Amino acid sequence: MAAAIYGKGSVKANSFADIFGFVPEENKVIITSLLLSDKSDALIETLNEEFSFNKPNTGIAFSVCIEGLSY
Repeated sequence: MAAAIYGKGSVKANSFADIFGFVPEENKVIITSLLLSDKSDALIETLNEEFSFNKPNTGIAFSVCIEGLSY
């Protein structure tokens, strides 16, 4: 299962962003997904290879185990 949410960022270029090397970008996409734990490593590897997520200013990818979560 996967869902994409489109948004617009509000970050403006300033000295603080320059210090950390952030590049202001208005167009944003957030993709959420539920998948088995053995598939999450493969997904992050694909994002690194195909979209260079392991390089600065390309995106953020992370996983969270929800097996033990409760509310």
